[in-house]
Amino acid sequence: MLCLAASSRPSVDVHISTKSPSFSRALPCVLTAPVAASWSRFADVPPPFPSLETALWVGAAAPPWPGGGGHRRRCPRPLPWARAVTLPSGGAEAPRPMQSRRAGYQTRAAQKLGLFAPPPPPLSSEEWETVKQRSVLQGDSTQPCPICKEEFELRPQVLLSCSHVFHRACLQAFEKFTSKKTCPLCRRSQYQTRVIHTGAQLFKAKCVTRIQACWRGHVVRKWYRDLRRTVPPKDAKLRRKFFEEKFTEISHRLLMSYHTDTEELLAEIDRCLAVNRSVLQQLEERCGRELTDEDWGRIQMQALHRGAHECPICLTALSVSGTPSGTGPQQPRREAVLLSCSHVFHRTCLLALEELSWGDAPRHACPLCRSHYQKKILEC
Repeated sequence: MLCLAASSRPSVDVHISTKSPSFSRALPCVLTAPVAASWSRFADVPPPFPSLETALWVGAAAPPWPGGGGHRRRCPRPLPWARAVTLPSGGAEAPRPMQSRRAGYQTRAAQKLGLFAPPPPPLSSEEWETVKQRSVLQGDSTQPCPICKEEFELRPQVLLSCSHVFHRACLQAFEKFTSKKTCPLCRRSQYQTRVIHTGAQLFKAKCVTRIQACWRGHVVRKWYRDLRRTVPPKDAKLRRKFFEEKFTEISHRLLMSYHTDTEELLAEIDRCLAVNRSVLQQLEERCGRELTDEDWGRIQMQALHRGAHECPICLTALSVSGTPSGTGPQQPRREAVLLSCSHVFHRTCLLALEELSWGDAPRHACPLCRSHYQKKILEC
């Protein structure tokens, strides 16, 4: 049995009930065009609303059941997540879903009851190909991302079912902060996405083109420099300048061929000097240091204090400091030699002794004290 109850209030209450206990409660819902169109199948009366813009709230209050004992059954209260709103056309008030955790449940329930159209089915491969071709014709992949205004480059790229293209990270951030799934450009809801690589392919092609252009420019510039360096121009002034540069280049090349490393040369000289100093130092250590004039004066004083008047080799008299070496005026003077050990000999006697003892030792020794010596010729 179908019962209709209307009141004088702006909103109209419609109650649909049957004798079956399973329909003892009325489901609050919003009647839309499909329900209004199928109203004639349940009752032979016109729908209790003036136009399709008027929303009806079903289940606000239920009348007593016919033959049910005369008692009145209480209808359930409206759900807390629904509230009445007045349409702009001035019609009846209808429940409006609140933005809450049960919004998804309300949408699914309305879709199950046929009050809302279900989401579109997934696109097939042919449809995705059509959408992709439309996006390519629009040139979306060649332009920056509409959200971040940056090139796609090699970052993940998504294609929407409305043929718009975005960065995947940008689209996820947009959905997160707007709390709804709508296209940022055309505001289409319940879109489908697919990852594409058109932007990455275009970016790779752009990079390859730029690299090829740089390499070809380098090759052409190098070839042109070689051509300018080898082929003289035909103009007189340019030809003269060309040969001047050529002559300067040849001169510089010849100069560089004779160029020596100054630092290396100075380093080699320093090494040679160090070697010579070491050799001289070793020789001084073996032969003794060179005696000065003061040293020789002191040695000569020691020889005079010793009072030697004859040569220890030939046992003949010698003259020191102007003293004659003989008694007769006709006897020739012989040169005397003073050794560093303060001994005095005839020069000829010492030379003969050195010649006779040449192979015995590298350095000669004094015949008296057997010490190595340095000698000095005394003035007679």
